Amino acid sequence: TENNDGTYTVIDFKTDNVKAENAADILTERYKNQLAFYCKAVEDITGKNVSRAVIFSFASMEEIELDVKNLKFGQ
Repeated sequence: TENNDGTYTVIDFKTDNVKAENAADILTERYKNQLAFYCKAVEDITGKNVSRAVIFSFASMEEIELDVKNLKFGQ
């Protein structure tokens, strides 16, 4: 999604049935590398920065925001 400031938000919708108290931590750990690749792809294709990366969990119906500045491949 393009933001008003010209940056992008990457949203990854997840259907994992994670309903634990620490579901956000589990999903972040599970998908942070995937989000890092998505952010890099958006930046490479558009030439613009990604300012937000979000996992949306359907199981818990919540947004989990990741720190894009700390998203790195293989970590």
